[in-house]
Amino acid sequence: MVIVAPTLALAIALGFAVSDFFAAAFVIAFSLPTAKTVFDVAEQHGIYRRRTAGIVTLTTLSAIVALPVWVLITDSIWSEAFTS
Repeated sequence: MVIVAPTLALAIALGFAVSDFFAAAFVIAFSLPTAKTVFDVAEQHGIYRRRTAGIVTLTTLSAIVALPVWVLITDSIWSEAFTS
């Protein structure tokens, strides 16, 4: 998920010619792992607890590698978004 979603976001940002800042933020936001609040909802309703815990753990661990890569990709495409 931390590969497919940001790739789709990248295609959308490039296709719609979004401003540099918003395009970079859009791609980076889509590269974030699955929210841990999803597990809270699964726990509260008593369904898919193990699957949700696995998905949250897997996406969080994979984001450790994927997130810096997506930041580098967005910086190389929209370098103006990272200047202050």
